[in-house]
Amino acid sequence: MKRIMQTRTLILAAALCGGQLLVTNQSLAQTWSGCGAPTDVEWLAVASSADGTKLAAAANYPNWAIYISANSGASWTRGSNIAANCIASSADGTKLAAGNNNAIFTSSDSGASWTQTSAPKGSWLGITSSSDGTKLAAWGQQTQPPGLGIYSSMDSGNTWTLTSAPATNWNGLAASADGTMLVASVGGNGYFYTSTDSGTNWTARTNVPPIWWGALASSADGAKLTAVTVGDGIYTSSDGGTNWTKTTAPNEDWIAIASSADGTRIAAAVRSGFGAGAPGPLYTSMDSGATWTSSNLPDEYWNSIAASADGKFVACSASIVSTSAGGSMVSDQIVTSTPHPWLRMEASHTNVTVIWPWPMDGYILQQKLGLDASWVSMQNAPIVTNYQNEVTLPLLDKGFYQLVK
Repeated sequence: MKRIMQTRTLILAAALCGGQLLVTNQSLAQTWSGCGAPTDVEWLAVASSADGTKLAAAANYPNWAIYISANSGASWTRGSNIAANCIASSADGTKLAAGNNNAIFTSSDSGASWTQTSAPKGSWLGITSSSDGTKLAAWGQQTQPPGLGIYSSMDSGNTWTLTSAPATNWNGLAASADGTMLVASVGGNGYFYTSTDSGTNWTARTNVPPIWWGALASSADGAKLTAVTVGDGIYTSSDGGTNWTKTTAPNEDWIAIASSADGTRIAAAVRSGFGAGAPGPLYTSMDSGATWTSSNLPDEYWNSIAASADGKFVACSASIVSTSAGGSMVSDQIVTSTPHPWLRMEASHTNVTVIWPWPMDGYILQQKLGLDASWVSMQNAPIVTNYQNEVTLPLLDKGFYQLVK
């Protein structure tokens, strides 16, 4: 077996020595590349299953449709002819929800077929889903009063209810994996609202700068949140949205953001102006927003980013270029990044929990009890919690762990 700890990019090893945790640093770089998606349409939104294999992307001009991929973007199939502004996916990728300038649609077969829901007629601009696809929340501009609102569904989109969130200039929405914890951002000189009961009640979080807040991302447990701004930086919260801290990300016109299930891996996109504005770069953070690294991609007019549970990102763009006739054409792309596996440990007074991403097929956790001991493959079946593999073991004075493949 090839040991991950011997590769040049990562050392996937952790040690417990004298009651102290020692975990090696992982590489902060991610390599992005194009995939098999068509490049002659305007990609506006993208969603991913938890394992990153099932993708759904909304294509607008000139071919209005939702495309689906069952192999992490290597190939794509054109689905229903629905123009969508936003799209969300369940963890297994079977249940999808999409909103456009007229209605909200749902699919229960990974995008092969779609059904228009009973959501009010209006321009739906953002949608989010619980991991099982039953709890949905969406915001947009309604054609009927109260104007801008947030609606929720507890039955996979069959019925919709206007929540108690105020009618205002909503600009972002994110949910925990179970759909109970929601956070919404307000554009203009705005702030945040949070809910801990799937949108029944909301709390205003006004202890933030009155700037133009945008897209949001949430960890699976709803504790770690990340928010982008238009013209300012990127902010994070580690307490479910009660308090926010500005990160070291540059001040840009941020447009999209996505997070891994544990909230440590984040990707954010800059679209430096709309229409005639300049394109922007992609940035990633592997330490919950503490540091940021620009991607290896050319600047684009990025529109959307999605993430699998382990932090594999997929981003879509709409690059508008001039033609010799004085008009314009759309030259778009969907790009993906492949994350590096990682390993970390959490210790209590009596136990140590070894944690690594889920899914991570083909990898085996090994343990040795001393420097001179041999590595032994662990027989403990990991428990999947918030899309992470976890093995809890008795606390040892000295213990070493590694992932091998």
